[in-house]
Amino acid sequence: MLPRFTGAILRAGWVLLLVMTPALVLPVSGATTPLLLILVGGFATFLTFLEYSSPAPSMIYFRDAPPFNRLRAFALFLCLSTAAASHRAVAGEDSILMQFVTSIGLLFGYVLDFPGSPLRMLLRVPAADAPAEIVQAVTASAGLGCVVMATTVLGFAVTTRLRGWPMRGSRFNFWINLPNFDPTTGGDIVERLNREVAINHMLGFILLFLLPVVMRGFFQVVDPPILVSPQPLVWIVTLWIMLPTSLFMRGFALRRVAQMIAARRAVDERPPADFLAA
Repeated sequence: MLPRFTGAILRAGWVLLLVMTPALVLPVSGATTPLLLILVGGFATFLTFLEYSSPAPSMIYFRDAPPFNRLRAFALFLCLSTAAASHRAVAGEDSILMQFVTSIGLLFGYVLDFPGSPLRMLLRVPAADAPAEIVQAVTASAGLGCVVMATTVLGFAVTTRLRGWPMRGSRFNFWINLPNFDPTTGGDIVERLNREVAINHMLGFILLFLLPVVMRGFFQVVDPPILVSPQPLVWIVTLWIMLPTSLFMRGFALRRVAQMIAARRAVDERPPADFLAA
């Protein structure tokens, strides 16, 4: 029990650090921003501690199948930190190294900024009167985020193929790793898992185009000035990157589980050796 609680505390602290990263890098603007950060960070930290301190899972998929969630957490940290640093670098307030990294992000951003691309739609999220530095920072952070997304998804796909994820010599607990998936209902489990794979990949692709439209419309109605503030734009770019990334990774993970079940069925259905000899 003690190792589980210790791991839950460490993970909760990591989540708190993630939520506070933009505020630690960028200046806090607005009187209510610190309170909002404390509320969101505290809520996310509390939920993380409850999830990982309990032996019974509730909502986090592949809780006991590293490095699925570790890769997602690290990718989230990279997106938040590089997006926040891009705003500082574009304003000339960061180190030469970070300005170099931001220049790479701008390069990828300009390459991916073509008519009809998801990044072109994201660049319409900042207000029309946003300063040029804000637009440059969003372009750089989005370019770096696309690199993070591609590296994370491809890295995880290679891991599932080459390292035998999620087994690696141990048993795979279906209930702990897929808590909301009931294998006993809804028809053949392999077909259901493959259907989930297609849905996750399709939804991830659609969200790349849909999220910028939804976020721009929402914030224009609720709080238009937020679309020229660095910290909210950091979170907008991060959500635009991480939601599709999580869906793509989940699709690859479910496909691997479906392959494991299909392979096990093939072994169980194979006739015994003495029957073949006869």
